[in-house]
Amino acid sequence: FHIHNGLLYASGGRDGFAGTDYLVARMGTTEWEFVGQVLNQPILTLETFDGALIAGGAFTDNFLSSGNAILHAARLNGNTWEQLGDGLNGTVRDMLVMDGQLYATGDMASMMGPFFGLSRITPEAATWEPLMPNIENYITASPVDAPSYANAMVAKDGKIYIAGEIICYTGLTWGTGVVVFNGTADDVAPYCDFQGPAMDIALVDATLVMGGISGEFTGYMNIASVDLTTGIGERAERLTLHISPNPTTELVTVQLPASLSGAAKIRVMDATGRVVESPAQRNGDLVRLSTQSLASGNYQIEVSNGTMTATGRFVKE
Repeated sequence: FHIHNGLLYASGGRDGFAGTDYLVARMGTTEWEFVGQVLNQPILTLETFDGALIAGGAFTDNFLSSGNAILHAARLNGNTWEQLGDGLNGTVRDMLVMDGQLYATGDMASMMGPFFGLSRITPEAATWEPLMPNIENYITASPVDAPSYANAMVAKDGKIYIAGEIICYTGLTWGTGVVVFNGTADDVAPYCDFQGPAMDIALVDATLVMGGISGEFTGYMNIASVDLTTGIGERAERLTLHISPNPTTELVTVQLPASLSGAAKIRVMDATGRVVESPAQRNGDLVRLSTQSLASGNYQIEVSNGTMTATGRFVKE
């Protein structure tokens, strides 16, 4: 839903004769009225920019077309959707206006390569300005080979807080779920370790609220908040595990950091993020995991004591 010029607009899909119709409707005096033409993929967000209604989504053209005439961001001109700017190479999932500029976020990374992540455009520009031009240096596919993408964002004091299925890292500091864009290209950092996908984010005065599917090793329970005037506190330290042999067929040996040689939980996840069974034997700072029952593919090991987390990846042949 979105309010534009005092009227309520909604985007969505309906079953049509030749498939799903993706469109926008406006609430009239007594009923909904469709605006613009039907598009070929979902419309996920609406915004008002430079006096016009703007739509963002997975669409690339008109209904039943496989062309690229309306790539991911569109402006309503009269009763026709027209592409808004060049340069968005992935699905747009949220938009916002800050300081007279329109920001778009959405697809970030996948096995196919990087996407735009975060971009902005001014009213007079013909091309979106990439704000994550080197995104592959700090955003990784999540949890192993699944796509990484943003779901929602909010702005506060020149910073943009982005929530989604995101793993962000700067050096040995990792964060999952929420990242912060500090105002200049590639100045992106993990904001917290939600340890799961964040589905939405909102700002209530100076309080940032996020909701999603929090991991079992974190103190967050699906909805978390932080006062931006005091900060979120210390992030959980995230370290790298040493795993051998890699690739493997029957067994891997995991060298734990000294700080995790005591009581810590161990879990193994497949490429979809599902926890899988892998019998473990532990001797001090060494853990041996049986991989005989695992299907071939990519896996991630995560070890955590609640305040510190270490991760590593291996391939089962």
